[in-house]
Amino acid sequence: MEISTESTAIESSRQPIAALIREVAGAAMAPALGGVLVGGLGGRIAMRLSAVVNPSMTGRISENGNRIGSVTPDGTFALVLFGGLFAGLAAGVAWVAVRQWLPQRQPLRRWAACIAAVGLTGFLVVQSNNFDFFILDPAWLHVVMFTAIAGGAGAATEWIDGHLVPQFRRSSGFTIGAGLILLLGGPIAVPLTSVYFDGEMCACDDPPRVAGVLVLIALAATVGSWVTRWRRGRIPRPLQIIGWGATAGAIGAGLVSLAGQISEIL
Repeated sequence: MEISTESTAIESSRQPIAALIREVAGAAMAPALGGVLVGGLGGRIAMRLSAVVNPSMTGRISENGNRIGSVTPDGTFALVLFGGLFAGLAAGVAWVAVRQWLPQRQPLRRWAACIAAVGLTGFLVVQSNNFDFFILDPAWLHVVMFTAIAGGAGAATEWIDGHLVPQFRRSSGFTIGAGLILLLGGPIAVPLTSVYFDGEMCACDDPPRVAGVLVLIALAATVGSWVTRWRRGRIPRPLQIIGWGATAGAIGAGLVSLAGQISEIL
């Protein structure tokens, strides 16, 4: 598999650090925007559909504290902020880690991003300790809806990344803004990677720790690729193998963990 210089390589520059800041900031913004647009708003639509097929549950309080069947500005804002932006920020570091190791050709890349999002963030929305999956029927419909939201957010992230990152990459005028994005968002996004290891952070009983470790390995390979690209102009084959292997392993481990959660629900 060839890593495309068009979509992932950091352009050669007299100021490589500035180029890197723009690249990473644009990539990190993509899942945050995808999380809000698809995760938050899609979650609201899914919950509304859930109320329609479960009229007897109208008025009951859901796991996240919202009243089933009631659409309010406060509830929508909370869902978009915590259900969309929180998950998007948590996915930000993971996306930066794996994006260059995904296939480069379309539509394979978008499908890969969709599957990656399900494997690496699905556990945040489909959880066997969430009683909503047991009181709202049919359970399979809710599993499908929320899994699809995770996958849709991944596809949206890839689409946004493909349009946003080139804009950041081409213009040095984005450097200050990109620096502020990383300066303000980094202290929030980086600690959120603990969702892979801490049950309290992910609000789940069994965090996908193996997937989390492999995401960190993929991230290390990504950072290594930046350094070697500056110094040698290309990424060593062993480092590519580590990046591809860690990315595939992380997605696979996440999917296995998610399958375990789904089996307990169904």
